[in-house]
Amino acid sequence: ANITAALGDLYDENREYNQAIRLHQDAISVYSVKLGDDHPKTIEAKTRLGAVQENAGEYNDAIATYFNVMSMTKALKGEKDPESCDAMVLVAGALRKKGNYELAIKTLKRTLKVYREVLGDSHHRVASTVDEIASLYVTIGDFTKASAILEEVVKLKASTMGMSSKEVASSLSELATCYECAEQYSKAMKNLKKAYKIY
Repeated sequence: ANITAALGDLYDENREYNQAIRLHQDAISVYSVKLGDDHPKTIEAKTRLGAVQENAGEYNDAIATYFNVMSMTKALKGEKDPESCDAMVLVAGALRKKGNYELAIKTLKRTLKVYREVLGDSHHRVASTVDEIASLYVTIGDFTKASAILEEVVKLKASTMGMSSKEVASSLSELATCYECAEQYSKAMKNLKKAYKIY
């Protein structure tokens, strides 16, 4: 099964997705029988299958696979386990690729609530999830909401990585772009100067 999964990864890299999906499904079948559906190896293999399905553009299948991973993780570790939230982030990513931006935002907001409650505001997963929500608002053209969220991202990253980190500078640049798109040029300039100073 390990070799079959590794072969599946090679086919995935070569963009031979049908073969890759078949091999990953075969590996999951063996893991399920030998180790059980709730074994970490089986859950990890299902997550990998979801990624291959996503690469193949089979977003509905990928979402179903990620949901399966999330349900199994919740059943094993509880409703508010960060690993089940990780699966929800993957669901949101597939929804985004599918063009279902509003549902992706809702999914990430629910995930963010749990991350904050369990891990605290200073955890990197909180910052990256807020970042992703802001990015989705940019995609749908809501620059006002995106800039408000990116202001929060800057604060979160500053508290976890320090105000002079490259990650903060990157978020300040994104924030400046949002303000520019919203035609708030003085705010855009202010944030670009901050980013420039850090770089």
